[in-house]
Amino acid sequence: MNRFWLPAIALFAFTAKAQNINFQDLPHIHTALHHLTVIDLGEPIQFIAAADPDSFQIERAGDKVLLQPLKETATTNLILWTASRQISYELDAPGDVAKMNVLVRNLPASARAAVDAPSAKEGQQIAAAATTQAMLSAQDIVPEQPVKLSTTEVSVSILHVLHTGEGTYLQYQIVNHSTTPFRVTTPSITRLSPSQTPVSLLALRNHELSPQTLSGFKAKPDGTATTVAGESAQTDVLPGASTTGYVLVRADSGTAPEIYQLNFGYSASGSLVETLVI
Repeated sequence: MNRFWLPAIALFAFTAKAQNINFQDLPHIHTALHHLTVIDLGEPIQFIAAADPDSFQIERAGDKVLLQPLKETATTNLILWTASRQISYELDAPGDVAKMNVLVRNLPASARAAVDAPSAKEGQQIAAAATTQAMLSAQDIVPEQPVKLSTTEVSVSILHVLHTGEGTYLQYQIVNHSTTPFRVTTPSITRLSPSQTPVSLLALRNHELSPQTLSGFKAKPDGTATTVAGESAQTDVLPGASTTGYVLVRADSGTAPEIYQLNFGYSASGSLVETLVI
């Protein structure tokens, strides 16, 4: 018999009451593949029961339960017991990361007033979890051609992309091989509209484009002003040094890939422009 069912059956005789809970009354938890959802009950969890535990990785940690879906179409119901309560949930099939429940807090009435704001330790834990999620969800940007680092110029490369509900984050690296310091500023970003498509943009998603490939699209600025925010580890990059930074592209929502051009300013060798499909 499944290990998640055993404690539930053992406890049933002690908790059964003349009470019905229908499916439509159950709170739903939205999950996403390769991402954790935390249920915080605020009191030690004694027993767990799940109808289909093979489709979800379910772990108990004191007063919390950690959930991670293992299959794309997985759904099941989850029942948790503490010393004073029985709580039921419906676990929905994994979906969009931007719509998932990262934290589900269901505290006893006596503890709710004390946790309106997270403590400093909880804030650190939430920040660490968010950082971990970002690192796991980030995707590599693939250069169309091998990166050739100049020995006399400033070079820029886009390293990673992270799609979120807030927008798209791009991580970049600047390497200064020149003899003068380089001032890093937030790049200007322009969306380009192609007049022809010699190659499917879907096949080029998360790729940097060479000037030769870009010319084949005969792309022009579409006049859409793209607001951005960003930050770099260093403001001035000294000769022989490098730095990394990020820029947030608040692009239009949608799943179709588009061409964006990032202008990082000028160096002694000319403008620093990178073009990519995201």
